[in-house]
Amino acid sequence: MQTFDFRVEQNYTVQHEPDVTTLVFGGGYEQTAPKGLNHNRRKYQGVTVRADKAESERLRQFLNTHGGYKKFQWLDKTSGQMVTVRCRSWSYTKIGSIIEFSLNFDEVV
Repeated sequence: MQTFDFRVEQNYTVQHEPDVTTLVFGGGYEQTAPKGLNHNRRKYQGVTVRADKAESERLRQFLNTHGGYKKFQWLDKTSGQMVTVRCRSWSYTKIGSIIEFSLNFDEVV
């Protein structure tokens, strides 16, 4: 499995949305339980990479090779942990000679 080794800016959002099953009974009573062992995976939104032309080509190649379905390792700077993720969506903007990428990562098992 490859590692995402591009320089990431510090300003990204980490979202938690635990995957739970809810059974609703009458009178406002409900019972909840986690779906599976890894039900609290993280989503990383707005992961920003600023790159020159050569580095942006390397990043595009990395993203296209993984194609939104292959997973890779990435260092989450908020926790200091290596996390296995997929990048299912990304965009980029040209700002002068720099290209700014905005990436969205989903934690996977």
